[in-house]
Amino acid sequence: MKMNTLIKYFLLLPTTVVLGLFLSACAGNAGFTISESKTDSGPNYEAVRKMAIGQQWIYNVRNLYNNQIIDTITESVISVAPLIEIKRESKNSGPLPSEIQSATGLVLQDPYWNPVVSFTSPMPIWPQSSSKSERFTTQYKVLDGTSTFPWSSTITYAGSKVVNIQGNQFNTLKINNSIYFQSDDFSRHTSLRYSTIWIAPNIGRWVIKRTNGSYLDVNTGIGNDRHESMLQYELVSYK
Repeated sequence: MKMNTLIKYFLLLPTTVVLGLFLSACAGNAGFTISESKTDSGPNYEAVRKMAIGQQWIYNVRNLYNNQIIDTITESVISVAPLIEIKRESKNSGPLPSEIQSATGLVLQDPYWNPVVSFTSPMPIWPQSSSKSERFTTQYKVLDGTSTFPWSSTITYAGSKVVNIQGNQFNTLKINNSIYFQSDDFSRHTSLRYSTIWIAPNIGRWVIKRTNGSYLDVNTGIGNDRHESMLQYELVSYK
């Protein structure tokens, strides 16, 4: 299938509609609220706080299939040169793979997917121009892997939002990321992923992050798509 056909297929998948409704329903029960900003003058990515050693964010991780909190993860900036390294530690499992950025907002190693992906060129977190939506293509390999595979992200600014969580209010930029990639697992076909973040410029990180994905099993074919974990990261505290 050609890339345009795959993207159209992604947008038309009935399950994505169901997942979207499900995510909205879960958000209403998760202890936070999201509302439209009354003063949306457009995104100012230059206002996003630059990474610095000692910055830290703590997140509860929620399984959106059952709306249960399953873990708490602490993220800490431990290096900013020559690369930015964000160390991650799970309350349940201990040390996790780090997130690596070449510069603030440009990801080289993304630990939020299973398996962890390492890009051959930096993948932006937000659009890199005045356009509301941009598509970026690169290659990736899994952590400790040698083979590379194609990865395409369409990253879209979806408006300015106000998030109230843990008794704090944040002005955020909502960013959607629609992903098509070739899986390193050759039993998976038409691999699709989707993430949404509400990034608060004043803390340099997201207040909420949602991730989910789907793929076709080559043994079952179209109409029998499988789903990856559907997770939501909710800010507890930061410094």
